[in-house]
Amino acid sequence: MVRVDQYIYANSLDGAFTNWDDDKLVLHNETIQSLSTANLMAIFTPERAQSFQPIRDLSYAVDFALWGERPFGYHVVNTLLHAVGSCFLFLLLRIVLAQIRPGAPLCWRDRTALFVALMFAVHPVQVESVAWISSCKYIKRVAVEWGSASRRDWNTPDNC
Repeated sequence: MVRVDQYIYANSLDGAFTNWDDDKLVLHNETIQSLSTANLMAIFTPERAQSFQPIRDLSYAVDFALWGERPFGYHVVNTLLHAVGSCFLFLLLRIVLAQIRPGAPLCWRDRTALFVALMFAVHPVQVESVAWISSCKYIKRVAVEWGSASRRDWNTPDNC
């Protein structure tokens, strides 16, 4: 799955920052240009009439600390996180398919989960999230949510 993802999105690795949001959210955003205490406080302090997305901004700050103004590193991170999210989807689907079709053969469950996860990984609608640096918040959200869900014990009822 990771190899397929790398192959599909290899062209994005040479991409530059765009002038849509990358300049405003990354290149000219002084708050993310160092991991100082003041900047971390600013990231986690909401401002009136501003988009409050502290996890996104913190991830930009970490990326900026690692890569600076070199877009290649941001694209590598996006591509790897998309591959990780696709792998988590595969694991999650194996669990869900076992729950909804408990008597189904293991090979059916694995093949179905693999097919769906690969379709997610290579579907053209994912290009924006992978290739556009400012849109990485969707990749990160998917990786965290599906990773968490794939680790959940689905055999115990919720206590809600």
